[in-house]
Amino acid sequence: MPPRRAKPGALLDVDEICGRDKLIEEMWETLEQQSVRLEAEKRTGKSSILQLMAANPKPGWLVVSLGLLDVHSPDELADAVYAKLYPHFGRWGRAKFKAREFLTSLGGTEVGGVLKVPDGATRPKGYWKTLLKHTIQDLVECKGEEKVVLLFDEVSLMLQNLILRSDENTAMEVLDVLSHLRKDPQTGRGFRMVLTGSIGLPHVIARLKTAGFADQGVSAMESIPVPALDAADAVQLATDLIDGEALVAADKAKSAAALADVSDRIPFYTHRVAKWLAGRPGKNADPAVVDRAVGELLADEQDLLELRHFRSRIDNYYPDDKAAVVAILDMVARADTPLGLDEIAAAINTAVGPESGKLKDLLRLLVLDHYLARDGDSRYRFRYSLLKRWWRSDPL
Repeated sequence: MPPRRAKPGALLDVDEICGRDKLIEEMWETLEQQSVRLEAEKRTGKSSILQLMAANPKPGWLVVSLGLLDVHSPDELADAVYAKLYPHFGRWGRAKFKAREFLTSLGGTEVGGVLKVPDGATRPKGYWKTLLKHTIQDLVECKGEEKVVLLFDEVSLMLQNLILRSDENTAMEVLDVLSHLRKDPQTGRGFRMVLTGSIGLPHVIARLKTAGFADQGVSAMESIPVPALDAADAVQLATDLIDGEALVAADKAKSAAALADVSDRIPFYTHRVAKWLAGRPGKNADPAVVDRAVGELLADEQDLLELRHFRSRIDNYYPDDKAAVVAILDMVARADTPLGLDEIAAAINTAVGPESGKLKDLLRLLVLDHYLARDGDSRYRFRYSLLKRWWRSDPL
C-alpha cells in the first residue's frame, strides 16, 4: 500500500478506509432481517461506509447506491431509482418490465440506455408512485435468489427539499410509499434499504408529526449510529498519516495517540489536523504541537474543521427554542464534568424546565442531533471534545 496521505474531505480509495469492518458486518447482519437507518453526523465517515459496502458486497447481495442531494420532487426520486436499477435488469435475463412498458406508454425515449419521459412532457397523476412501484416489482420478480439493498444517501435533505418545494404531505407520502415497498409481502422479499442523512432527520420527522403524520415510514427500520473509530484503528490511522506526511515526532507512538485523541477518533478530523501539521515549518508532530495545531484550526476563520454548522443550523432546527438550546449548550460547554437534568434546569429559563417536559425533549433532540451524549447516570456532556472546545472558544 502506498503512503497514506492526509486528504480531509476527499473521496478516499477503498484501501485507504480503515476501521469500519465491524460496523459494516453489523449492518449486513441487520439487513438480513430488516432495513437500516444509518445515523451519522456530517464528516463522521458515513460516505466511506457506503463506499465500502458498495465495493465489497456480501456474497449474494447486489448493492445499488443513490445520492438524493439533488432530488427535489417525488418524480425526480422515481426517475432516479429507475435509472439506477434498470441497467441491472438485463443480466437477470428478463425481457418484459412493467416500468419500461409504463414509460413507453407515456412516450418515453431512450437516453443513455435508459428510458426517460421527455422534459416538459405531461406526467399523469401518481406518475412517481406507479414508476417506483413498477421498478421495485420488476426488481423483485427478476432478481432470483439474489438480495438487493438500496443505499439512499441524504434522505433527510431530500425530505426537507420536498417540504420546501411542496408540503409535509408530499414528504410523508414518499416515506409511506418507501415503507410500503419494504413491508409488502411481494416487493419486500429480499429487498432492503439503507437510509442515511447527515442533517436533521429527527427534526423532519418531528415536523411531520406536528403536521399530523405518524413516523411509520422510518420507525420500523433499525437505527445504527456511526461511531468513532476504535482506539487501535484511530492510532493506526494517525501513525500512517504521520509516516505518509513525513511528520517529525520525538516519540511517534505518543504523537499518534495524541493525534487520535484530539481528533475524537474521527478520520476526517485526524486527516485535517495531520494536513495542518504537514503545512507548518518543521512539520513537528509532538503532542504539545498537535494540541496547539487544533487550537489554531478551531480559531481559523475558514472553518476547516467544519464545525460552524452546529451553530448555524440551530435557527432551522429549533426556531422556537433557540435561546433555551443555546443556554443548554453554553452551560454544558463550560462544565468540566457531565451535568444532570436538575443542574441544567437550574441554570436556564424555567419555561423549559423538567416539570413541563420541554427540557427533556430538547435534551433528547440534542442527543439525536449529535451535540450531546448521555451517560448511564442520565448526565449530559458534549459528544465530541472538539465541538465542546470550539463552542467554548466561539460564543454567540
